[in-house]
Amino acid sequence: MEGVMWAIYRICNWIMKFAYVNLLWILFTIVGLIAFGFFPATIAMFSIIRKWIMKEVNIPVFKTFWLAFKTNFLKSNVLGLIIMFLGVILYIDLRIIDQLRGGWLHIFYYLLLTVSLLYSLTLLYVIPVFIHYEMKLIQVLKVSFLLMILNPFSTVSMCAGVLAVLFLMNHIPGLIPFFSGSLLSFIIMFFAYHAFIKNELKLEKE
Repeated sequence: MEGVMWAIYRICNWIMKFAYVNLLWILFTIVGLIAFGFFPATIAMFSIIRKWIMKEVNIPVFKTFWLAFKTNFLKSNVLGLIIMFLGVILYIDLRIIDQLRGGWLHIFYYLLLTVSLLYSLTLLYVIPVFIHYEMKLIQVLKVSFLLMILNPFSTVSMCAGVLAVLFLMNHIPGLIPFFSGSLLSFIIMFFAYHAFIKNELKLEKE
């Protein structure tokens, strides 16, 4: 009975931790006036999740979150602007080509769709790479793209996990304020971290 109660306690404890981090993510996004708070808050949330995955489970959550938020405030917003700029350019190009497609433009439309898909999949690795490695923003994008290409299992697993969480939130919207961001970040960071370890071991062998 003690073993069962201990297991229930641990499960409840982790549920509370994920909910707490998710609420911090929402709060700091709002504090940053949403536009300037979203990316630093997301970076901070991923930083907490990364430490948990690395078995640093006893960290002070609020202190660690705040430190990651203020330390990466400027750099994460620049990264966010780059991501949004590229996304807007792709979206505008797709809309224009969609209106004009015919003949060879039809082929170009599907080529642009492929580029957009690769861009979307690369985004899954951008924040984990930003947190895990010390590198320039352009390098973050390059490394994220290479990791996405070289780790198809992790990429597909991320997509499946993200879709599962979105499906859950769609059917139980009451969970959104407590687990939407934290669950998504855990799934993405979990598979990204294992991709990092796999590639680092491969480089060491070579």
